[in-house]
Amino acid sequence: MQEEKKLKKPLEQCSDEKLKPFITKNIANHLGVTPQTITPTLKALEFSGLLSSRKGAVKRGEPAGGKSGVKIWSLTDEGKIYAAYFSKEKLRMI
Repeated sequence: MQEEKKLKKPLEQCSDEKLKPFITKNIANHLGVTPQTITPTLKALEFSGLLSSRKGAVKRGEPAGGKSGVKIWSLTDEGKIYAAYFSKEKLRMI
């Protein structure tokens, strides 16, 4: 949720490049796991209605160049409610 707050526009209005923090690879890196490890969990959360996804394309790093197909994930309204609740619970436990 913090990354989404950093955006100046709603997710739907942002370019794929601006949404790099929301791609599978970067979510996995942030959690310290591989994309192959996190993908089934992201799909399960999507099936449960807590996440939504769409296909996108971001620039590849040098020297390859070009664009790479990616999956961009975002919390649904219901997912945001759960995320807010559990982040508050976590803070109370500290």
